[in-house]
Amino acid sequence: MKIRPGDLASILEIPVIPIVASKNKGLGDLVEAIDRASKQHVQTGQKQHVEYGSEVKGTIDHAENILEKIDTQPYPKHWAAMKLLEGDEKIGKLIKERIPSDTKQTLDDFLLENEPAAVDIATLRFEWVAKIASKFRKNRQSGGCRLLKA
Repeated sequence: MKIRPGDLASILEIPVIPIVASKNKGLGDLVEAIDRASKQHVQTGQKQHVEYGSEVKGTIDHAENILEKIDTQPYPKHWAAMKLLEGDEKIGKLIKERIPSDTKQTLDDFLLENEPAAVDIATLRFEWVAKIASKFRKNRQSGGCRLLKA
């Protein structure tokens, strides 16, 4: 599959650098783009994002509300809530170090009750990526997967 990088960059509003790491192609361009980006001021605004639907969004919002009085820095609360629902160990450890004891059981119960949310979030994220990628393919070939003998 080949992607039209310019079109993809315009919808994502970030540089898209074509590379073929196995052939060492484009790596210099990637390093230059990273260097340029590291020297630029980051502008925030309306970005493309995954639409989670009301049920999943409600679950994420509820987790975020449980985190309301917890310092999740350097991460935004909404992102930390999603990562907790996904079972992210690093975020889980960070939150457990900072959560008051009276809130810990509430959070643990909520996460246990909402374990299926991790699959929902991952599924919706992959569907979003597939939707974006399908818009910017150069060659729209239908095909399957092939196994090659080594």
